[in-house]
Amino acid sequence: MMKHFFMLIALSLSAFALPGCSDGKLFGESSRIATINTETVFQTSKVAQSGIAFINELRTDMGTRLAQAQEKLLANPKDAELETRLQMELLNMEEGFEREQSAVATKVNELFGQVTEEYRKEHKLEVILPVQFVVASRPGADITAEIIALMDKREIKFKAAVPKEAVPADGTAAPTEPAPASSPVESPKPAGGGK
Repeated sequence: MMKHFFMLIALSLSAFALPGCSDGKLFGESSRIATINTETVFQTSKVAQSGIAFINELRTDMGTRLAQAQEKLLANPKDAELETRLQMELLNMEEGFEREQSAVATKVNELFGQVTEEYRKEHKLEVILPVQFVVASRPGADITAEIIALMDKREIKFKAAVPKEAVPADGTAAPTEPAPASSPVESPKPAGGGK
């Protein structure tokens, strides 16, 4: 599911002049347009896989915390105050998860845009188009593998901002203030162009 979320943002980038390929023929003497398979990028690049794994970990944690809340409600079926507190906590947990998911997708797409733009400039390309929007092109126009290789040289560490203890053992609810979205930190490693 996350890969489709990545793609929605990535495809919107096609409206701008993003990275392209190296040499070839298209208009005049030199090719200025390249293509890229965004679906492949967001399925196989290390940073995308890391983001998906991070979100899946949060989803598993949410399931555990939901089960804990249900157990407490079953143990205290007449405690209306506890039920209200737990409902609020679960609502905040869900909202926090959505923010985390959005933050991951944004970070991955920012890296994708940055790497492709650096590649476009280095190879003096005019534009890069998603293959989904191209009817036909020469084989050498595809730069998917090169962009994935450049992205894989970067490292983004995702850290959850959602508290692990959603339902404390004493039955009280955790603070109901929404947790801030995670702030993935990208290691400052140069993309380094080239094929």
